[in-house]
Amino acid sequence: MYWHILKMQLGEYICDFLLYTGETCGQSCMNPKGCWLHKNAIKRFPCTDCGKPTRSKSGRCPNHIRSYYVGKHYQKYYKRKIDI
Repeated sequence: MYWHILKMQLGEYICDFLLYTGETCGQSCMNPKGCWLHKNAIKRFPCTDCGKPTRSKSGRCPNHIRSYYVGKHYQKYYKRKIDI
């Protein structure tokens, strides 16, 4: 039992998974991908506007995603208008 606890504390890597609170996991682990809980999880990145962790492709949280899609819609609309 104690060997398992000691082994977990002496890992070669530190899990750098970004939690919802904005902090990193920080658990020591033997896998370079992350700890046993986060190694297969989708990585989160800070929002480009407010810094809140998000998984979206645009890099924005749900509060700021609307402006991203509105901009894409206008680009699509104006491109179609110019082509006609």
